[in-house]
Amino acid sequence: MQTSSGNSAVGIAGRFDPFRTPRRAFVLAVLAVAGLVAGTLALNGLGELGWRTATRLSARLAFPFFLTAFVASPLARLWPTDWSRGLRRRRRSIGVAYATLQTGHALVILQLARLDDTTLGLGVETVIGGLGIALAIAMGLSSNDAAVRALGGRRWIALHRTGMVVIFLIYLSSYGGRFAADPAAWWPGFGALVAALGLRGAAALQSRSLRSRMLPTE
Repeated sequence: MQTSSGNSAVGIAGRFDPFRTPRRAFVLAVLAVAGLVAGTLALNGLGELGWRTATRLSARLAFPFFLTAFVASPLARLWPTDWSRGLRRRRRSIGVAYATLQTGHALVILQLARLDDTTLGLGVETVIGGLGIALAIAMGLSSNDAAVRALGGRRWIALHRTGMVVIFLIYLSSYGGRFAADPAAWWPGFGALVAALGLRGAAALQSRSLRSRMLPTE
């Protein structure tokens, strides 16, 4: 039996759900990255140190949003509860929030490049990072029904699946290298990526098993 306070809590959570719609998620992400940058600059100044710190922190702010979108569907498949299904329904909004945060991160990088012209070199890390941001923005801009109709279902799915995989591999390479250099500092992020990969693998195996059971036998 649920108490009145429990009902009230559920009602408040639903009423203030920031990911109920992509528009709400976009506004939340704009406010979050703007607040992060403003606070960082207030503490570290408007010079190179302030913008470099904002670059690092804005990247870290976006990371959990990507991970959440990455595991939303596998979680709902492996543990089909009201919570996991709700998370999967909000995956598009979470993805929009991630793309918005990555756009903010890109703007911070551009500002840092004005202060330090070595920021945007032609190194492999810069090119790969730029690819990840571009894919995130493309996925965010196409996270609506109009884009699905314009691209067609197959092309839309191909864009989002490819983008998700490429961005995950970029994170895995980045966090993996940092973890190898300093395990104590970077194990949470690297461990979260490994766990997310395990969830998706387990969900894929479950789906394959279910399909094999449904095949007709002679």
